[in-house]
Amino acid sequence: MDKKKIISSTIVFFITTSIVLLFSGIFGGENVLVGVQGTAAVLFLLTIDFSLNPVKNTIYFVLLELTIGLAAYIASLNPYLAIISTFLMMFYIFYTFTYNTKKPAFLPFSLAFIYMLYDPVTAQQLPKRFLGLIVCGLAIMLLQILANKDRLKKESVSKLNNALESINKQIELVNTNSTERLSLNKDAEVNLNQLIESFTFAINQNKSKVSIDLLKYLSIAQFLDSLNIELNKTNKFTNTEDLSALLNSIKLYVNNESNIDSILDNISVYESKNLENYNNNLNLVVYPYVAKLKRDLQQTNADKIINEYSRSKFFENFNLKNDLSFKSAKFTFAFRGALLLSIGVFLVALFNIENGKWIIFTLAAINQPYLDKANIKLRDRMIGTLVGAAIFFVVYSIVKDDSVRMALLLPVGYAMTYITKYTYSVICITLFALGSISVGANIPFIAVQRLIFVLIGCVIAIIADRLIFPTYAYKYTQSAINKSIATNKEIVDLLSKKDISVETFAKNVQPLIIKNRWLNKYIAYNNTTLNSKNVDEFIYNQNIFINDVIAFESLLYTHDKNSIDKASLEKDFNYIINNNLSNDDVVRLMDAKDCHFNKLILNNFINIKNNLSHSNNLSNNAIKSI
Repeated sequence: MDKKKIISSTIVFFITTSIVLLFSGIFGGENVLVGVQGTAAVLFLLTIDFSLNPVKNTIYFVLLELTIGLAAYIASLNPYLAIISTFLMMFYIFYTFTYNTKKPAFLPFSLAFIYMLYDPVTAQQLPKRFLGLIVCGLAIMLLQILANKDRLKKESVSKLNNALESINKQIELVNTNSTERLSLNKDAEVNLNQLIESFTFAINQNKSKVSIDLLKYLSIAQFLDSLNIELNKTNKFTNTEDLSALLNSIKLYVNNESNIDSILDNISVYESKNLENYNNNLNLVVYPYVAKLKRDLQQTNADKIINEYSRSKFFENFNLKNDLSFKSAKFTFAFRGALLLSIGVFLVALFNIENGKWIIFTLAAINQPYLDKANIKLRDRMIGTLVGAAIFFVVYSIVKDDSVRMALLLPVGYAMTYITKYTYSVICITLFALGSISVGANIPFIAVQRLIFVLIGCVIAIIADRLIFPTYAYKYTQSAINKSIATNKEIVDLLSKKDISVETFAKNVQPLIIKNRWLNKYIAYNNTTLNSKNVDEFIYNQNIFINDVIAFESLLYTHDKNSIDKASLEKDFNYIINNNLSNDDVVRLMDAKDCHFNKLILNNFINIKNNLSHSNNLSNNAIKSI
C-alpha cells in the first residue's frame, strides 16, 4: 500500500477519533453519534467548495443541522409524528443534495437523521444536543475556510499547468505517428473539463463571489479546451511559433510570472497578420478561439462571462418545470426514498422492533437515484453483511472478554479509513455494529438478527424500487440524448435566420449552448454507470459541435464588427442550409471567395451543418447501445 496513504489515513483516524471523544466529553455520551455524524459531514463535504460564500453557507449549515436534530426528535416521540417528520426531512435532504451531473452528497445528512432518531434525547437534554449540532454546522464551514481557501485559484493553476503540458507535447508529436497523442489529449480534456465544471458549480452556487480575476482562468481553460479539441482533429501542421509563444505567455500568467498584457500582446501577433499568412489548418481553426480569448481577457464586467456559464436562465425553464415533477429522476428519487424510509420508521416504531434500525439503515444505504446502481449496491450489501456477520460470529464466539471485544472495534474502525470498495466497507460496518452491542449479548442471535433485518431491508427496497416510480439510468440518458440532438437542431435553425448579427445570435444561442452543455454532462455522468463506448463517442462529438458553434459566434463577432461582405455571407448561409452540398460544391463555393476570412466562416458554418447529421447517427447508435 502507498506509504503516503497509510500516513494520511492514520492521521485522519486518530484526529477524528480524538474529536469524537472530545465532543462526547463536552456534550455527553448521549450525543456521541452527533459528533460522529458531524465529523463525517465535515470530511465528506470537503470535496465540494463552499468557501466562496462563508457567511451565507455557515448560516445554512447551522440551520440544516438544527433542523435535522429537531426533525429526529419529533420523529422519536411517536409513530405518527415519525412518518410525517421523516418524510419531510428525508425528501429535503435527498432532493437538495442530489446533483444531476455529479456524485450526490446526501449521505452524511440522511445518516445523521437516522443516528439521532435511534439515539434519542429527552426534552431536558435537547438544548445540549442543539448546541452540539450548532458546533457541527460551524465545524463544516470552519474546515471549508481552512482547507478550501482559494481552492478555485489553486485548482486553476494546477489543472491549467497540466493541460498546457499535455497540449505542448501534442504539438511536438503531431507530425509523428506517436500513439501518445491520444492519451495526452485525454489528459488535457479531463483536467480542463474538471476545471470548467468547478467554475460552473461555483458560478451557479455563488454567482456574485466569483471575481473577474478568477474568471480569467476560466476564459483560458475554455480556450485551451477548444484548442485541445482541434488538436485531436488535426493531423499535420507547421509554423506554430505564434501559437507556441501564446501558450508560453499563458503559462507564465498562470504561474504568476507575468501579467495579462503579455497574453494580449501575443494575441496581437495573430491579429497583426492577415489570415493569408496562415497556410496550415491549425492556425486557421484556432483563429476564432484566439479572438474570443482576447475579448474575454479584456472584459471588466464579470457578469458578461458569468452569463455564459450560469444555468439560471436555463433552469428557470427546465429545472423548476421538470425537476419538480415525477418526470425528473431527482424528484422521483427523493420522493421514493422519503416515502420508503418514513413508512419503515413508522412500522419499526409502531411495533417497537428491537434493532429495527438496521432495516432503516439498509433502506437508506440501498436507496439510489437509479435502479441500475441500487441493484449493485443491494448485491454488495448482502455479500458484505453475510461475510461480516460470519467473521463476527467466529471471532466473538472465541473471544469471551468484553474489554477485548470492545478493543477489537479500534482496528475495524481504522481499517475503514482505507477502504473504498463498498462490499469491504459493509463488512467493517457489520463488524462494528455487532461488536458495539456484543457486551452481554447472545452472539449467534444478534448475528442472525442482523442478517435477517438486512435481508428484510433489501427485499423491501427491491419491491419499492420497482413499484414506486422506478427510474433507470438508460431511460433518462436516452431522453437526454434526444433533447441534446433537438438542441443541436434549434442552433442550426437559428443560424439559418435572415439578417443574423452577433447581438441577436449571441442572445439566442447562449441559452442553447448552456442547455446542451448541461445535457451532455448529465449524459456523461449517467454513463459512468452505463459504460457505453457509443455514448462516449456521442458526447465527444457533441463537444466538437458546441466548439464549432462557439467558433462561429466568435467569427460572427469579427464579421459584424468589420462588416465584411455581410450580404454575400447571409446569402451563402441560406444556400448551405437549404442544399445538400457535395465536396465539389463546397470547393466551388470556397474558390469563389477572395477573402480568407469569408472562407473560414463559411467552412465553420458547413462543419456545423454537417455535424448535425453526424450527431443524429451517433445518437441512434448511443441509444441502441444502452
